[in-house]
Amino acid sequence: MHIEIGHIQRRIVDFIRKVFRFLFGHDRAGAISKVVPMVSHVDHTEHDSQIFITEQGVADTRGMGPIERAREIITHCEHPAYRPLLEAYVEHALAGGGHGPVDLAHAFTLALRFHVHTAGSVLTAQQDDDNIIRVAWQAMSAILVGTQSLALCAKDEAESIPTRASATLALRTQQLLAFESGIADTIDPLGGSYYVETLTDQIEREAREYIHKIDEMGGAVAAIEQGYMQQEMATHAFEYEQEIESGKRTVIGVNKYVIEDEEHHTQLLQVDPAVGDRQMAKLKKLKETRDNAAVEKALANVRKVARSEENIMPCLIEAVKTYATLGEICGVLREEFGEYHQDHPAF
Repeated sequence: MHIEIGHIQRRIVDFIRKVFRFLFGHDRAGAISKVVPMVSHVDHTEHDSQIFITEQGVADTRGMGPIERAREIITHCEHPAYRPLLEAYVEHALAGGGHGPVDLAHAFTLALRFHVHTAGSVLTAQQDDDNIIRVAWQAMSAILVGTQSLALCAKDEAESIPTRASATLALRTQQLLAFESGIADTIDPLGGSYYVETLTDQIEREAREYIHKIDEMGGAVAAIEQGYMQQEMATHAFEYEQEIESGKRTVIGVNKYVIEDEEHHTQLLQVDPAVGDRQMAKLKKLKETRDNAAVEKALANVRKVARSEENIMPCLIEAVKTYATLGEICGVLREEFGEYHQDHPAF
């Protein structure tokens, strides 16, 4: 019995798409497009769905698990752009992250799900309508690289909490990009771009260098205790500000195309002081009407677990269910763990 190669190819592509969705949360068209037929037909056997024909030869995956099969297929794909990170994820999955092998059902935990929030740090008080455009292209960039979740700054966040009007405008910006621009209609609209792939390689290389350096310090906690993380962020912030002040980095309205004696017309949010009074009254009523014995018991359990090696999350959830407040819960943790104070200066 023979099966047309188009049918086999569709099965190959469908399989790889499923694996990529598990590992990355979306397809990577650049890798998938390189799986192409090399013969006109194949004999149908019970293993026909485990033998894949690619530009680089035949990938025989009989006897392999789904993740191993994915690795073998990608190894035989011509396009190298997505191999390194995929292989790293697959190897991690096969090794179980040091906790034993896992199967495809557990590989979902390796999915590269990420949220993007546009950068409030680049918003300006000067000519703040320009912030609408800044936020729009930041959001567009996030969508182009496949973010699963997105939140946008409002134009007035350089100066205050957003007003209802500015927050609505930020929401509409996101909705316009999603439903009118068309950029969300394609899985990987920048796939195959030499420039983008070069930047991707650069980010991966520099990320690995950071991870290696932090590992040598003893891990993330040790790096924080040594002040490394804070130093890196502070240094970047200082250099960024220096570039603006020197004119090396252009910020419209700040160091270029400045409007002298600019009048500020944006209506900033004015918080009614009565809001605080109402909130304190609600908190007072809550403490009077809740089961305070249950609260004390739950907080005592939080303290007990905090002193142990147990997972603290379940007891935090139980404390919240008794209507223990965030301040009360944090107060217990503060007494047990103390407060963090940076011992190392940023510069």
